[in-house]
Formats: sequence, C-alpha cells, structure tokens
Amino acid sequence: MKKFSLKDGVCVEYYTSAHFREVATTEIISKITQATSNGFGIPRDEEDMRSHIFDAENIGIVHKDDVLAGFATTQIFPEMDLCYLHGIAVGSTGAGTGSSLLQCMFLESGTNRFGFTTQNPLMYLSAKKTVVQIFPNPETEPNTETVGFGKKLVAHRNGRFLGTMTIKELYMECLYPAIPIPKDGSLWRWWQQMLQIDSDGKSRDGIVFVGRIK
Repeated sequence: MKKFSLKDGVCVEYYTSAHFREVATTEIISKITQATSNGFGIPRDEEDMRSHIFDAENIGIVHKDDVLAGFATTQIFPEMDLCYLHGIAVGSTGAGTGSSLLQCMFLESGTNRFGFTTQNPLMYLSAKKTVVQIFPNPETEPNTETVGFGKKLVAHRNGRFLGTMTIKELYMECLYPAIPIPKDGSLWRWWQQMLQIDSDGKSRDGIVFVGRIK
C-alpha cells in the first residue's frame, strides 16, 4: 500500500487488489458503501460494492480529515497505454477531494492515457483539473484515434456507441435522482444535448471520456 498525504487534510491510500482483499474489513466496506450512497444520492448495497471493488486491479481510498470520504478503482489496458477508471464515488467532503483521488490513481497507473464513463458533469470537471487533455469536450470533437479508444473501452458494455462518444442506453436506469448541474451554463447545455436529459433531470445514456494524463 502507498499512502499520499495531500493538502487540506486529504489523504489517499493506493492498493493492489490482492493487498486490499487482505485488509478490507466489513467496517471498511460499509464506510465505502455509505460514501458511495452519499455521492450518488441513492442507497447502495454492501455486497454489490464489495464485488465491484474486488473486480478491479487497483483501489484508492480517500480520507478527508481522517474520515473515509470515497474510493476509486482502476484497470490497466497495456495495449492502449491506458488507465481505465472502473469506478469512483466521493461523498460531500468539500472541493478538491475527488480531483486529488483521481490524480493519484492516474499517476500511479504509469500510463499516458486514461478513460472513464459517466453521467456526471462534475466528474468531467474533476478529471479536467488533473489531466492535460480530455475528449470529448464542449470545444473540441474527438479525433478518430480517441473515438477508437472509447469504442474499445465500452465494447463489452450495454448500449449503442455513437461517434460523439455518447453511449445510448448504457445504464438500466439513471445513476442519480437527477443528474448534477454544474455552475457553467454552457457546459450544462452541452451535457444536456450529449445525454438527451429529460425534464426530470434523468437519462440512461452515458459518455465515455478518453485523454492524456501527461
């Protein structure tokens, strides 16, 4: 396990899957489940969370002022030189906690590229703070190589991949009671268009993002 003490009371613990299985007590899984429920605004099942975490190659646990605040999991695709964010959730712990966790996970991966799927524009903004390039974005359409990476990353997932990097009906239901709205109005308008968000703030679509870590 590697431990990173960062600013503003944030600490990240980085584990391989094998090591985390050895130290993951019922209490830790319960705290991760609670942080995830807080982050998504929907209750999560502990056994589902345990399976999700143990399926990953690497696990990051973030603490804020010594309180477990969230987790992230990654999988490495060497053939694409890419770190895929398998999952992430951070409770309401103040700005910067999610970005700090992302930065540790991406830099520890040793890859030059990253990828993830999301419905949440705040997740996009957190990633944007920690990387040098991210596609798609409101200003730039993804190039052919980026679209190819995105298509490979979601080839095993539900839904229909579009050239815009949107995946139609990726999820059985919306991941949130309502998709979070960013302060940036232009970003939100682009997000609404990408996901075809309905009047209740919901969508079953997702976006796959790909970019360069360094």
